[in-house]
Amino acid sequence: MELDLHLIEHIVLGADFFGAIEMADLGLEGFYFFDTLANSSCYPYLTQMIEQSFDQEICEKIAWKNASAYFKRAGFIS
Repeated sequence: MELDLHLIEHIVLGADFFGAIEMADLGLEGFYFFDTLANSSCYPYLTQMIEQSFDQEICEKIAWKNASAYFKRAGFIS
């Protein structure tokens, strides 16, 4: 699979896990909720799904390298 527009340099895993405190009216039955992706414990599963479609280098970029590069460019890490 080929990605256009250099997107592979900008895609990274991330998540917003909604808690009852922040959004009391957010139920777990909406179209936006998937049991298999309910919390950060799904990352190994998600990584396996990505590895089925992309090579190791792209998987590493999506998993963490793109985020690390961004934080370095922004001056958050060295």
